[in-house]
Amino acid sequence: MLFDRYIIATLSALILLCTPEILNAQDTLNQKEHSNNKLFRQSKKHANAGEPELSRAKLIKLVERNPDNFNYNYELGLNYYYTFHRKEEALPYFEKAVKNSPKDTIGELFYYLGDLYQHKGELEKAIENYTIMKQFVKNNKPGKELFSELNFRIAQCFGGKAFAVAVDKKVKVENMGSNINSKFPDYAPVINNEEHILMFTSRRSSNLGGKIDYRDDKFFEDMYLSRKEENGFSPAQKFLVSDKYVGLIPNSPKHDAVVGFSSDEQKLFTFRDNSLWVSHLTKEGIWQGPEKLNENINSNKGYQPHACISSDGKTMFFSSERKGGLGGLDLYSSTLQEDGTWGIAKNIGAEINTKYNEDSPFISEDGKTLYFSSKGHNTIGGYDIFYTHNINGSWTKPVNLGRPVNSMADDIFYNPVKVGNQAYFSSSRPDGLGDMDIYRITYLTEPEFKDCNVITQVQNDSPNSVKFINFTMPDTILKGDQVFFDASQSRVKDSEIGNDVFWLFADGSTAKEVKTTHTFENTGVYEIKMELQAFHKIKLTTDNYCISKFIHVVEKVKEPLLAVNNPKNNSKEASNDDNKVGAIVGEFVFENVYYDFDKGQVKVDSKNALDKNIAILKANPDVKIKIIAYADSKGSLDYNIRLSKKRANEAAQYLILKGISAKRIQAIEGKGEANLVNKCADGVECTPEEHQLNRRAEFIVVGN
Repeated sequence: MLFDRYIIATLSALILLCTPEILNAQDTLNQKEHSNNKLFRQSKKHANAGEPELSRAKLIKLVERNPDNFNYNYELGLNYYYTFHRKEEALPYFEKAVKNSPKDTIGELFYYLGDLYQHKGELEKAIENYTIMKQFVKNNKPGKELFSELNFRIAQCFGGKAFAVAVDKKVKVENMGSNINSKFPDYAPVINNEEHILMFTSRRSSNLGGKIDYRDDKFFEDMYLSRKEENGFSPAQKFLVSDKYVGLIPNSPKHDAVVGFSSDEQKLFTFRDNSLWVSHLTKEGIWQGPEKLNENINSNKGYQPHACISSDGKTMFFSSERKGGLGGLDLYSSTLQEDGTWGIAKNIGAEINTKYNEDSPFISEDGKTLYFSSKGHNTIGGYDIFYTHNINGSWTKPVNLGRPVNSMADDIFYNPVKVGNQAYFSSSRPDGLGDMDIYRITYLTEPEFKDCNVITQVQNDSPNSVKFINFTMPDTILKGDQVFFDASQSRVKDSEIGNDVFWLFADGSTAKEVKTTHTFENTGVYEIKMELQAFHKIKLTTDNYCISKFIHVVEKVKEPLLAVNNPKNNSKEASNDDNKVGAIVGEFVFENVYYDFDKGQVKVDSKNALDKNIAILKANPDVKIKIIAYADSKGSLDYNIRLSKKRANEAAQYLILKGISAKRIQAIEGKGEANLVNKCADGVECTPEEHQLNRRAEFIVVGN
C-alpha cells in the first residue's frame, strides 16, 4: 500500500526533461559573497547526501542574510516542497523567488506554485501559474506529457471552483485527533461493524525497523490499532504479538498495511511485499497468520495495494499496477472458484479506470455501489472519492462525492460503517495534524441529539462569543398554554445556520424551525433540547451543536385562590413526619428545602424542590410568603441563629434571581435550632438523616 511511491522522482524527472536548461545557481552568486557561497555549497552537499534537514538549516541562514535572493528562496522552497508534511511551507519562498527571479527564470517554479495554490484552494492563482508554466514546456515527448498534465490540472481547478459552489451542507467532516493521527502519514482506516475497533496504517519514525524507503523518502509502513472507549478512541498502538486480538499478524521492518475486513469480520486482508494477504479469525477471537492470495490476485510483476470483498464473499475488487492495464493503478475483479481459489482477474473497464491511478475500492453491502478513489476523473485535486452503481452488470459513470468530503488534496480509502450514517477516510488536506490524516464523516439527517457538540451555559455566556448557541423560553408555564421557543439569537463565527434548527421535547414531540411553539398537556418538569447545524463557510463542513434547558409546567388554578397554612409545618407534633410539607395553596404544596451540615447554600438535590416552589409562585402572582430557616442542635445557640439567617437569605436571593419580586417575600427569619421536627435536641443521639430534617427552610403563606 505504498502511497504514490514514485510521484516525487517521476515528477522531478518529467519537469527537468521538458523545460529549458535552468540557471546554475552557484555560478550566479556574487563571487564577493565568499561566506554565503561556502554555506550554499554546503547546503547542496547535504541535499545530495539525503540530509534535507541539515541542508534546510543552512538555507534558512542564507535567506535571513539575503531575504530577496532568488536562488536561496528557490532552493529553500524546494527543500520544504519535497519534505513530507511540510510542503505548504514552501509557498512563501517560491513566491519570493518569483518576485526576484532573473529574466531567464526557472519554468518549473510555476508548476510548484500552481500545485501549492491548488492544494490551498486558491484556484485562480493555480490556473494562472499552470498557464505560465505551459510557456516553458519543450516540444518533445516528455514535454507533451507535461503539457497534458498541466491541462488536466487546470481542468481540475475549474472543476474545483464548480464544486466549491455546490457544497453538501448536510455532511460533517472531523479530524480523528491526536489519539489516531500524528505528524506522519496516517491512512487506510478499517473499522469493524460495531465501531469498537479502528485499524489503520502509519509511516511513523517509531515504526518497526525505523528505516526510510528511498523511493519516497518516508518511513516504512506499520499497522496500528485503537479501541473505542467512553471518551473516544484510545491512543493508537502498533500491532503487537502480545495483543491477543492481533494474534499472529505482526509488523515487519518493511511495508505492512491493513486493507479491510470481510463483511462477517471473519477475514482480515493486509498488504506486504507488494501483495495482498488474508488472515482468518479463530473461535477464540484471535487472528491467524496471513496467507498470500494466489497469482490471479497478486501479479508477480505488479503491485496490489488495496482490496475489498463482497458481502457474500464471492467477488473481490482490488487495485493493481500490472501489465495490460489502462495506466497506473487500475481496479480489477475476481470471482471465487468452487475449489476456494480466486479466478482470473478482470479489469473492470474504461468507464472506471483511466490512464491515472484508481485505488482503494469498497463495495457496498448490497453489492450495487462501488466506492473508489481516482486521480483521473473530474477530480477537485489529487485523489478524489467517487462512487459508481452496477446496473444490469455494467458500471455507471463515476460520480464525485463532492465537497466537503473531497478537497484540493488527496482524499482516499473511503470506508463507510455497515450500520449508521458515518464513514471514515484519509485526506492530506491542509488542516490536518500531519502528512495525511484519518477523518470521520457524519451524514447529517434528522438529529438524534447525540454525537453533537454539547454547549453549556459557561460556554454560552455572551452573544458576542465565537459560538453563541442559545434559545429563549419561559422557565415556568401553565398546563395547556402554548409556549414560544426562539433560537434566532444563535450564531457561530464564519458559519451559516439557516433553518437547520431542531427541537426535541421531553414528551416525545419534535419540530424543525428557528422559532416554534409547543403545548404541554401534563404538569411536571420537562427537558427541552435544541440542536442546530452550522455550515462553516471557510472550512466547508458542518458542525452540529446542542443545548438543553428545563421548563416547569404547573396546574392552572380553577377556583378563587385559597391559602391556608399547613398545621403540621410549625408544630412539634410533626416529629414523626418526614416534614416535607410546607404551605398548601389551592391544590399546591410548598416544599421545604434542606441544607448540608454547617452550610448556608441549599443542598444540590433540594434545588428541584426550590424550583417547584418558584413555579407555584409564578403561577399564582398574588401569593406572598415568608421564609423561615432552621439549624440542627449541633453548635452553639448564637452560631445556629446566624447560620439559619444565612440560609433564609440564600433561599430568598435565589427566588429573586429567578424572577420573584422581593416585595412578595414579607419576612426572612432565622430561628436557629428552635422548632425541631424530631427528638434530636442537645445531648440526644440521632442519625445523620434525623439531623438533616432539622436543617431546613420553610415557605409560609402570609397573604394574597
